[in-house]
Amino acid sequence: MNLIFEPISPKHAELILQWRSSCPEALRTPKSISLAEQTKWLEEISSKKSNTYFWMIKNAEGYVGYCGIENIQWTNSLGEISLLVAPGFQGQGIGRSALTFMFETAFMELNLENLFGECYFCNKNVDFWEKMIKNYNGLKTNLPMRKYWLGSYWSSLYFTFNKTMSLRAVRLGYE
Repeated sequence: MNLIFEPISPKHAELILQWRSSCPEALRTPKSISLAEQTKWLEEISSKKSNTYFWMIKNAEGYVGYCGIENIQWTNSLGEISLLVAPGFQGQGIGRSALTFMFETAFMELNLENLFGECYFCNKNVDFWEKMIKNYNGLKTNLPMRKYWLGSYWSSLYFTFNKTMSLRAVRLGYE
């Protein structure tokens, strides 16, 4: 799969806002935000002082999603995975390729030891994360009642990928 990962910037705010509005069940905070709020967030994470790295994912058709490593804790050598593949492009291997890109960036360039993430069970993409955890030797646990959505509390799949174990899986060809 021929994907390009380019640094995210405020110019992407409108497109990201559109994608986010299509999947509020997947977001940590499903509250609607304005274009100004989205742009401000992108300005903040684009600063050199940020503990966050985000990239737009592009293929021959244009932008197809974004991914990132956020909430980096340099002392503990870990960061949190963020991934959103645009509607209409899911199920095409873009998420898997983005995860491999994040592994290589986090583990080889940033010298992080672990990446972690969380997917709520109200999110239709929980099966994707289960598969990635298995393929890349991740560890997982379920956390109860982590998100309030549509009148119910939903549990989440919490997972972590270790540098040694996950890079070994990438090299063995699970990508």
